[in-house]
Amino acid sequence: MITITLSTVPPLTFTTPQVISVGALHRPLGGENANVTVELDNSRGQLTALFIDPPLLCEVVLTRDSDTLLRGSLSAVRLGATVQLTVEA
Repeated sequence: MITITLSTVPPLTFTTPQVISVGALHRPLGGENANVTVELDNSRGQLTALFIDPPLLCEVVLTRDSDTLLRGSLSAVRLGATVQLTVEA
């Protein structure tokens, strides 16, 4: 199971099936930060209110089962039929 947790007050946690896709985890060489884009289902618009004022720079943890895939900060949010969250280490 994929889980993404945003360290807001209160914390926001989304799991499968709300997490509909996780992009490729980019870990470039040369000092750039690792990053990934996560898509959440917003087909009914229920997440729009949570992200209309995005909690940019809050801590984010992306896990699969009990393994941490990425720990970083929220760098971008795009709203639509899905909510796209960009996380950078």
